Amino acid sequence: MRGNASGGKVCSVRLSAFRVSAFSAFAMSSAAAPAPPVLSDAVEHDTDRCVFSLPASRPAAAVLPTASQPTAVLEYERLHNGDLDLQHTFVPPDMRGTGAAALLCHAAFAHARSSHVCVIPSCAYISQSYLSRFPQQADVVRRAS
Repeated sequence: MRGNASGGKVCSVRLSAFRVSAFSAFAMSSAAAPAPPVLSDAVEHDTDRCVFSLPASRPAAAVLPTASQPTAVLEYERLHNGDLDLQHTFVPPDMRGTGAAALLCHAAFAHARSSHVCVIPSCAYISQSYLSRFPQQADVVRRAS
């Protein structure tokens, strides 16, 4: 765990095994397509800002000359009982199709599980796409009342 610029705590979550299998499948299915941005080995979790983030590990200028460093994010709200309301997932256009959103979700669900709290999947991507692809994550889901 390390501090960020605002003095908050930032945790790194290693998800290399998932990353390798997700990108191997992507590479085999799109041999003629340009290579996706290489994602960093770790999802960062800023507990003060309530956000999981995943920066691309190569400069954005290699993808879009006018872009800043691309970063995919999953924003959440911590509820009074400790549960996480997963509200918004954003992946920059040059990182889409790389599995970045799924990596962020895996990190959020792993954090909830290790913290013994539930998640509320308010984000449409999580409730409609991610949970249908990864039904094993449903054990920590609490539907909004």
